[in-house]
Amino acid sequence: MICQSKAKALQLKSNCDLRIAARDILLKNKVADNNDLAVALKRVEQLWDSQYLSTESNELHQLADLICAYEKKDWNSFFKEAPLATDDFMAGRLSVKSKFTSDEKTASGLLSSLFINTNIGEDKQHLLESIANVQAKYPELRLGQLLINVLNLQQPCPELFHIKDKVLAEKLNRLLGL
Repeated sequence: MICQSKAKALQLKSNCDLRIAARDILLKNKVADNNDLAVALKRVEQLWDSQYLSTESNELHQLADLICAYEKKDWNSFFKEAPLATDDFMAGRLSVKSKFTSDEKTASGLLSSLFINTNIGEDKQHLLESIANVQAKYPELRLGQLLINVLNLQQPCPELFHIKDKVLAEKLNRLLGL
């Protein structure tokens, strides 16, 4: 019984030391060396199954961002290394380009009630279609995550990466005065 309690105490101390070291990394907002990287990876392993939108999942995402910045990688590089599904998985999902006539000024399908601005330039139209295609291919990514991954920023930008699509839409509507 004494040995079992001692083992539990040592494990508890080890976990506390790891949490403190990970907190120090988050306070620095930087993985400085391989020792910090090892600590961050161990803590990520502990946090891996944390509940979505919890304090632990927030810590997990912050550590993941810092690890990616240290390794000079972005989330897309991990998708390229080990694809989760083949590109032909539901190939129809990639053809999300809206079909509309200039007379109707509405999209077909799910977006049929939305007004389409036909006065936007060809470049902006291409940009919006590209975003829609990537969102269709990677529906688990929020728009902020998608933009951070595409831009491959040198410094992490957690405000944009972690913003929910609903919150971003509300901010855009406020900009429009809606």
